[in-house]
Amino acid sequence: MQLSPDGVMSFRNRRAAITILLSLAVFLIDLAIDPRIAVQVLYLAVMVLTLSFMDRRATLTLAVLATCLSFVGYLLSEPVPGQASISILNRLLALFAIWTVWLLADQRMQGEQELRDANESLDDRIRRRTNELESTIARLNEEVIAREATQAELEQQTRLLNGLMDAIPDNIYFKDREGRYLRINRAKAARSGLASPEEAVGKTDFDFFQEAHARQAMEAERASCRPAKSSRARTNDSSGPTAESPGCLRSRFR
Repeated sequence: MQLSPDGVMSFRNRRAAITILLSLAVFLIDLAIDPRIAVQVLYLAVMVLTLSFMDRRATLTLAVLATCLSFVGYLLSEPVPGQASISILNRLLALFAIWTVWLLADQRMQGEQELRDANESLDDRIRRRTNELESTIARLNEEVIAREATQAELEQQTRLLNGLMDAIPDNIYFKDREGRYLRINRAKAARSGLASPEEAVGKTDFDFFQEAHARQAMEAERASCRPAKSSRARTNDSSGPTAESPGCLRSRFR
């Protein structure tokens, strides 16, 4: 259960009141009992009992309060003839114990606070890294969806292109800068005497014609097309891979 700010303040006030009442009770006992008895050790008991619900400032305040009350108790108590040194020694030992407990408690509380700060810092870094990871995953998902859409569109365009090339009765083929066939349609393959369009891939006119005829065709292709294009397409109605401008796209419909 989480307390409201007013509830927290009220709880702290009750704790402080309890600590003060216990300290005053020890002070009154100190005044009533023989000074030779080390009643001041009860201040140490008060500190130990209240450590579980006190912070560093409150612990220091209690140690200072116990020290002041011990001195006041010494001043107000009736001295015992010949036993003053014992009373002083008892009080000094009690104060030493009180401040030793305060030092140990303060170090423990400081370590606990540093541990809490470290845990909060770690939690904060984990939250930031988790948010960054979730954001990255979201971007990756979006990229995957976009790539799948692009891939689907590309496949659709490829199917349309394949269907178009298979449907057109004219010869269609693509060549690279070196005059090698990249792709031909089925009509071109049939007129060229090839079993499938794939058999023409990577071949040139030199594989189908005499060297002089093929070289003349290559020079005509280079002269008729811009050299900036890396691949060129062309259609014709010849019966085989011919020497007509493979660097340009030509179509002839009958």
